[in-house]
Amino acid sequence: MSDIALQVKRSPGGTVASGATVIFDQIIFSAGNISYNSVTGVITFNEAGRYVINWWVAIQATQSTNSSVFSLSSSQGDFIEGNSPSKTDEVTGFGIIEVVAAPVTVSLLNSSTATIYYPSFVPLSASLLVVEDDLAETGPTGPTGDTGPTGDTGPTGPLAPQSFIQLYDRNYTNELISEAPLNLSNEGINPVYTTGGYTLTTTTVTNDTLNLPGPGLYHVEISLSASFLLPLSPPPFGSTYQIIFSILNESNANVGDMVYNGIIPNDPNAVLATQLNIQFLYNTVSPAPNLKIVLSNFNFNVAFQNQLSVYNIIFIVEKLETP
Repeated sequence: MSDIALQVKRSPGGTVASGATVIFDQIIFSAGNISYNSVTGVITFNEAGRYVINWWVAIQATQSTNSSVFSLSSSQGDFIEGNSPSKTDEVTGFGIIEVVAAPVTVSLLNSSTATIYYPSFVPLSASLLVVEDDLAETGPTGPTGDTGPTGDTGPTGPLAPQSFIQLYDRNYTNELISEAPLNLSNEGINPVYTTGGYTLTTTTVTNDTLNLPGPGLYHVEISLSASFLLPLSPPPFGSTYQIIFSILNESNANVGDMVYNGIIPNDPNAVLATQLNIQFLYNTVSPAPNLKIVLSNFNFNVAFQNQLSVYNIIFIVEKLETP
């Protein structure tokens, strides 16, 4: 098992110039033969191996012409980009660096065309995690040994899904002008992506209710994108807005929320886009459970034509256990 790992983060506020290195000013965890310089922002891998790097950077504003772009750049020539089409968002990225001859250095660069401003109202503005991937070396198979005594019974493993469904709405089916439930799939249920027992029904809008196959324990995973344009008379630069999608059950009780807090950029032509995600376990004794996604909070006055677009909805439900 690998013993090399590094986690660093950046405090809120400040800027990073185009082409400059993101400086993570706090080391949260460091183990093994790896080092980090909090003045230069440079990570040094001191031994060969395969390293997995995950990072994210929060952005308050930028005048960049290629939106928001960051890149992992190494001394051996690796250049791995991550980007967002929005100029006020959270940019995430990941990469794998294969170090053959140590030492090798890596840093996270601002590859946008202009300075990026970090937000000052959040607990931290950037984070980066490095973990060495275990590389197993397989040698020749040895002779079979004697059978040993039976060991103790191990712990119960994870539950296997008894049934599942995946819904996907890839089009701009939901052009919202008020707080309302979402059409979960403009195409309905694809039999390739379900074991059966799930149905879609209409309560307020088409296909807004996913009916589940009876009581039990369910694993629910939801991802969706939301975007809007600024009106002709945009809100003041730096003002805030909030988007909340609530997941409701058959009793209209809230079982989860997806929340995004954004900032109005200093660009009247900006497309304000974000992706929201949630995973949770839903345990129900209802004989006829169902779930729906409802836009429960958004100030439509900040959007062009008072409209919020919701798209790329992915809704996955797995039934793990029956009571």
